Amino acid sequence: MSKQKDTHKDTHKDPFSDEDAFDTMDERGDDEKGKGASIEILGLDDAEDAVEAKDDEIRELHDFIKQQQADYLNLEKRQEKSVVDAAKYANKKIIEALLPVLDGFSHALQNGEPENNPEAESIFSGLKMSSDILMKVLAQHGVSLIEPKLGDAFNPDLHEAMTMQQDPNHKKDTILAVIQPGYLLNDRVVRAARVVVNQ
Repeated sequence: MSKQKDTHKDTHKDPFSDEDAFDTMDERGDDEKGKGASIEILGLDDAEDAVEAKDDEIRELHDFIKQQQADYLNLEKRQEKSVVDAAKYANKKIIEALLPVLDGFSHALQNGEPENNPEAESIFSGLKMSSDILMKVLAQHGVSLIEPKLGDAFNPDLHEAMTMQQDPNHKKDTILAVIQPGYLLNDRVVRAARVVVNQ
């Protein structure tokens, strides 16, 4: 009787005591752990990519904002300069309108003060005084004379060549005569001096 009980024990093994079963479960557990780790690694990579993409986006936005700020400052400076220039050159049209008056004084005075004629001397003095007063008033508003001298280098920014002549006693591209003086308004040419240039 006791022998039969032993045989029964051998044929019906306890599945929970089976070492092979535990080995199988351990292997499965290792596989599942491996799969979980790979999933976690893939998720971390995706997160790093997302963070990097956001960093790039932030850098682009930062650069854009800096560019916009620079553009705004440049625009502000241009507007300020425009306002200053408008104030500096507001009288340009009035100055241009007065140029014929200045030319008239210049022509009347170019022959010099007359001699032995008191009446003519008085007229000349009056013209010169009026011319000086007008030039003084204009100078107070930023007007200055462009009147090059004989032998000065021709400057196309300040001078207008009315004709060319040849004079061996002077260098090429120098001024031989001034036909009409020019005028500046705050360093901007209102009218260039009209000159004869040596070729």
